[in-house]
Amino acid sequence: MTALKKLIPFLNEDDLKDLLNKVLSSIDEVYQDIKLKDLLPFLNDENIDNLFVERLRENKDIDSFLPFVSKQTLKNIVELYCNDRLNYEIDILKLKLYLDEDEISKIYKKLTKEI
Repeated sequence: MTALKKLIPFLNEDDLKDLLNKVLSSIDEVYQDIKLKDLLPFLNDENIDNLFVERLRENKDIDSFLPFVSKQTLKNIVELYCNDRLNYEIDILKLKLYLDEDEISKIYKKLTKEI
């Protein structure tokens, strides 16, 4: 583990944002052995939600984000999906472990109508 990685939990918000930008701007999203998933526990909710939605739109891997995304963002995505207002393709079932019963029911109803 690099010294920089050990420092992450102690960085202030500005330094975290700077490190996040360095990770995101690198070709493989790795900066000095630091990956995006290493930063997620320390980023503020707004940054996580924004990055999550951006990755959804770009059809990138979202698995590492799911434990950190706000319930409201997940709820909004399900709502848009179920009302055919989501303007990009997603695998809605990837969210299932992080949704509450109401959202699961909405997805079920949506899927059974289309079959």
